[in-house]
Amino acid sequence: MHIQLIFPELKPISINAVYATDFKTKRRFRSKKYGEFESSINSILKLAYKNDLIKINKTFDPTLHYLKMDYRFYYPVLKKDNSQISKHSVDTTNCLKPLEDIICKYLGIDDSYVIGGSFEKIHSDKIRIVVELKLCDLSLYSV
Repeated sequence: MHIQLIFPELKPISINAVYATDFKTKRRFRSKKYGEFESSINSILKLAYKNDLIKINKTFDPTLHYLKMDYRFYYPVLKKDNSQISKHSVDTTNCLKPLEDIICKYLGIDDSYVIGGSFEKIHSDKIRIVVELKLCDLSLYSV
């Protein structure tokens, strides 16, 4: 069982943007930017994928399944002068964790059950995130 989640016109946020610090108390808390990102993801999940995600949640059994998540980030800044990767290109690995946390929280499945996946940056004029969520048979997983 798998589902393709598409988040159009949504710029990914970095793990560095998830927390803010109150320098008086030295406490860290979820940033406003993360709250807005989480709200956008949850709205799309609820409006476009609610029934499919409920089906995955009801089917998922941690003794029988694991999750695999493949990420594709479509982003306009990838190459600088058509020669080298731009330093303004999104740092893909820093964008995985916030997205995984939000999707798994919405699903009601602990993200520790995500044990496979891949990521890719793709040059595009239209910003979007595509996540392939797959429910996999644990008996077929080998170490």
